[in-house]
Amino acid sequence: MLYAHWEDTRAGRRAPGRRDIDPGTLKPALPYLAIAELLGPPFDLRYRLVGTAVAEAAGADYMGKRFREIAVTTGFEAWLGHYERVIAEARPFYARYRGDFGPLVPLAGRRP
Repeated sequence: MLYAHWEDTRAGRRAPGRRDIDPGTLKPALPYLAIAELLGPPFDLRYRLVGTAVAEAAGADYMGKRFREIAVTTGFEAWLGHYERVIAEARPFYARYRGDFGPLVPLAGRRP
């Protein structure tokens, strides 16, 4: 579903424009998505959307934060490499990452 939507909305361009993405068409997948904008140099990302399942897995909602602001205590270089690959190959990737975060804003209802 996601890849077909990506291909349809990018219409031969490197990636879909922000205005081309209708979150309503992705509603079932939204909890599992993180969407970021490219910043730099140096290479960095700002998270524009962090789905509820992603935030729950991370233990915090980091929407609006830059990748380099998040205290990734393990796997920082691996994560950075995956993000750089997405940009270099201009296509989405499914991946499962393992990394520990330092202090973040806890999810509502969670104890610090």
